[in-house]
Amino acid sequence: MAADILKLAGNFVKNSGRCRIFESDIRVSMNADQALMSLFSKDMDPKTIATASLSSITDSLPVNGVETNFTDAMKEMVSLEGQYIRILQRIQKILIEPFKSKEPRVLSAETIEDIFGSFEGVVDLSLSIHGSLQDALEVARVEDDNEENVAAAGTVFNEHASAFDFDEYANYALIYDKMVKTLEDQFNTPWVHNHFKDYFKQQFNCSEGEISTLINTIRYLLPKLLLEPVKHMAYYLLEMLPTMMKICPSAFERQEFKDALDGMSTFQGIAEVLIRKDELPAESLNIDSYILNRRTRTKSAFQEIKEIQDKIEGDTKDLMRCSQLIKVGDLTLYQGGYKKGNKGQERRVFLFDCFLLCCKLSSNKKEIYEYKLREKYELKKLCLLEPQDIDDSTNGFEMVDNKNKIFFQTPSQALNEEWLSAVCYALTHEALESKLEDLLNKERNSIQLELPSPDIYKFSEPDSDKNIVFEEAGENSLNIRNPPIRAATFYKLVERLTYHKFADPALVKTFLTTYRSFATPTDLMLALIGRYTIPVLEEEESTDVGLSHEAVTQREKLRRYKKEYLNPIKLRVLNVIRHWIEHHPYDFERDPSLKEQLVQFLATTVEDKRMQKWVETIRRILNNETSIFCSFNNTPPLIEYIGEGPPELPQGVPAGCNLFLYHPVEIARQMTLIQSEYFRAVKVNELIGGAFTKGNKEEKAPNMVRLTNHFNNMSYFFQMSIVQMPNLEERVALVNRIIDIMQACVELKNFCGMMIIMTAFNTSSINKLEHTWNKVTNQRMNLVENQRETSKDHTYKLLKAKLFTIDPPCVPHIGMFLTRIIHVECGMKDTLSEFPNMINFTKRRRFCDIVGEIQQYQNQRFNLSPEKSIQDFLLAQTPLEGSDADEVETAIHKLSIEIEPREQPPPKIARLYPHLNLHSQGYRATRVRNGPKRGAGMTYSDSAYNLENQTDANNSAMTKSKTLQGIPKEYSNKEKVNGHIPDAVVTDPEAVPPKIPPRITKSKETPQIQQGNANTFPRPSPQSFNVVPLPPRMEPSPSTKQASQNSAAPPLPPRRVSNDPTEIPPPRPSKPPYTQV
Repeated sequence: MAADILKLAGNFVKNSGRCRIFESDIRVSMNADQALMSLFSKDMDPKTIATASLSSITDSLPVNGVETNFTDAMKEMVSLEGQYIRILQRIQKILIEPFKSKEPRVLSAETIEDIFGSFEGVVDLSLSIHGSLQDALEVARVEDDNEENVAAAGTVFNEHASAFDFDEYANYALIYDKMVKTLEDQFNTPWVHNHFKDYFKQQFNCSEGEISTLINTIRYLLPKLLLEPVKHMAYYLLEMLPTMMKICPSAFERQEFKDALDGMSTFQGIAEVLIRKDELPAESLNIDSYILNRRTRTKSAFQEIKEIQDKIEGDTKDLMRCSQLIKVGDLTLYQGGYKKGNKGQERRVFLFDCFLLCCKLSSNKKEIYEYKLREKYELKKLCLLEPQDIDDSTNGFEMVDNKNKIFFQTPSQALNEEWLSAVCYALTHEALESKLEDLLNKERNSIQLELPSPDIYKFSEPDSDKNIVFEEAGENSLNIRNPPIRAATFYKLVERLTYHKFADPALVKTFLTTYRSFATPTDLMLALIGRYTIPVLEEEESTDVGLSHEAVTQREKLRRYKKEYLNPIKLRVLNVIRHWIEHHPYDFERDPSLKEQLVQFLATTVEDKRMQKWVETIRRILNNETSIFCSFNNTPPLIEYIGEGPPELPQGVPAGCNLFLYHPVEIARQMTLIQSEYFRAVKVNELIGGAFTKGNKEEKAPNMVRLTNHFNNMSYFFQMSIVQMPNLEERVALVNRIIDIMQACVELKNFCGMMIIMTAFNTSSINKLEHTWNKVTNQRMNLVENQRETSKDHTYKLLKAKLFTIDPPCVPHIGMFLTRIIHVECGMKDTLSEFPNMINFTKRRRFCDIVGEIQQYQNQRFNLSPEKSIQDFLLAQTPLEGSDADEVETAIHKLSIEIEPREQPPPKIARLYPHLNLHSQGYRATRVRNGPKRGAGMTYSDSAYNLENQTDANNSAMTKSKTLQGIPKEYSNKEKVNGHIPDAVVTDPEAVPPKIPPRITKSKETPQIQQGNANTFPRPSPQSFNVVPLPPRMEPSPSTKQASQNSAAPPLPPRRVSNDPTEIPPPRPSKPPYTQV
């Protein structure tokens, strides 16, 4: 977007015949493009988008008393201060510089000090205020308008008011009249007039026409420019400070604004007295000015130009190149110059910054146009003639356009001076701005920034191949000014971290993320304190305030040292500390001495009043006084239950059987909440140096170990649950349910849960169950095959592609990041072979890129409700607790062989748990807020048990209108087999009234039922696999068939154990891919 804007601005400037781009050019270019206008004015009425400008959208000060955002108003104030300083510098370095000439001397040193001393003081004060406001915006956290994150603008003004710095403006107002008269008297001296011609010709290499324009600028425009400081002080008192005080959300800063106004109020009384004495113009307290627009207008400049363009009949499309309407009035035009006796033509004149339009009032009132364009002049082709060449008896001014003279007659002398000053401003604005920029660059290059000696300040050591090496910039590199660091010493990295020339947020983030691999937190704290403690230059105590060249140069050096070196470094040190404690607080939590060291540094070393605001911010963060709220726009979805509420978990049955008692969607949701919290808890220091792979990983990376253990335990739990189902029908139903859980995880963007289940499916023990997989529905097999290729890709390319197409919140598979971290740690050295004393920062930058990807998924939570019973059930599944992974895999593989022998049909075993409902509710939610249950995720041909349980108030009417068809005649509503109706289809409303099947209750035939939790539910182990033995491979007896008809599970026979010593144990299955990380 920035490139497009600059391209448009460049084309506009090129077509205008200029070679420099100014802010006004960018504003015009942005308004000339419909897409950009729509982008920056999306909250406006569509009818006004075409006439909106950047200034009208970004103006932040109140209009007609309407309050606005304090942060935006602060930024607008800083921008306005910058424009004001440019005007002061234009006066200081260009327009009054000829009066300070020594050869020939125009004014004496005493006169220069008398009339220009206060002006120099105003310039210095304005530079100080502007710098302080910029510092406030750089360090303050101004993301939200609350009391904790407000830039200290009121403090800045109150500090200057308390030091009586604004008295410079009062002194300036007192000498304004004397200054203007002195300049006018000197200008009317013939030899001084000729001196000005020689000065401009020598300094700026101007043509005769440009020299004439500049001389007229000094004569007519300079008095108005010199009045701008008075107007600006009035702006402080009458509009800016009262407005900022009104909209500031901080009570402390509001009081600071009030105190500043009290300290500055004497200026207004002085100015009013001077106006009554005619020592100041009557317009002095009027802040409106075409030189500097301080007041936010209801209409932007672009809108005004557009409205005038619509009123004029003729070729006015070039007006879109203009950015400002300077003056409008009725004048008399004389073509070819003024001559007595000639009759002029009455014109309505519109003076823009690029064109001068002369229009005639339309005689026909019925026409849609108010004016007719008669003459149009391009300002860059015009030159203003000196007044000596014009008849003094006539009020007017004369210009030359391609050697053709044009004369404009004004009604009075006062209007003549106003038009002359406006024309001079329009003709010289861009030229003076260009010359000022050249002068400032020349000054910056001529005065070298002095730095402390490296002997007393080690951070001022010059860059060399011995302390820092940069990456080679490619041909298309966009960061030539600040190339990435390849390698550097520790102190050189700290220097670049707080560099005085520019801020580098990417370097701050990378350094604070990875510094623990080459330094300790204490080392970093000591380095930052040393960086902040900058020695003072010896010349800073100089008291020479004269106007000699040496004194001026010395003051400029000291100003540059404070502005460009000392202040930026101190601010950036505090900014780095704020980022450190805000994004990496665990360093201070683990080391109390580090926190004490920081508190002492803030209390003793940071003494500058301007820094106290940032010190308070750091203290609040350090003391955990900042609050972080997590809220969602929508309410979480309803918890999915199969029955009326959480089920009661039976004892004495495998844990996998309990998966039938919970809704698959809710199991996936609770898995997502658990794994999301585990993933979000992983800290950066647990990844540095591959800490999660070291022997003391439980101490160095506890959260990462907890996440990996949970991953492996859940994967083994799903494998164990499948092989503990000897009955084929029950085993197939369990696999179907687990697939639904997996797909629900995918739809929740929980790729960790998906990889847990797919890792279980991809093991040889589960993958070899051909008879089981053959009976899984085609729809579910397609879901498995869709994820199988993703889970088997050890480069994680497919999984990365999926992550790039979704938005958080999500739970990525942590293994894809750990693999890349290990490659970086093992594949790159900590130091470079050619620079053994320097830190390999390229390695740290690549590590930070990986960590950045992890952190972008740690910032957002899931809008789901926790269900304690399900989470307790899932967290209780720890097959690896007290057991080796090889033992667990061997036991799972042995059970897999027993339930489906190789190259043999599966044993015919009766259902061991006939009380279970084998139907899966699908992978989509069936309950929604404020509406009926959805049928997505289950079909009407599924079990009637679930259809009959949909009896809540939201869908009772729908349920009553649906009945069952397709039930065999031998079954009736009173003769359900084990309380379960076979599969049916919804059709005739009169067929069978739905009823809820009886719930399992405590009886002699049923096992004891208790509420399961993490403490009472038995945790599976290799020894507990004997709970589900395989019965003999034979047809079930009549008694077994009769038992299968009861609601209670059959008694569990003892496990069959082979006593054959020659029996060959099963081959060791391969480990899940995740355990290899």
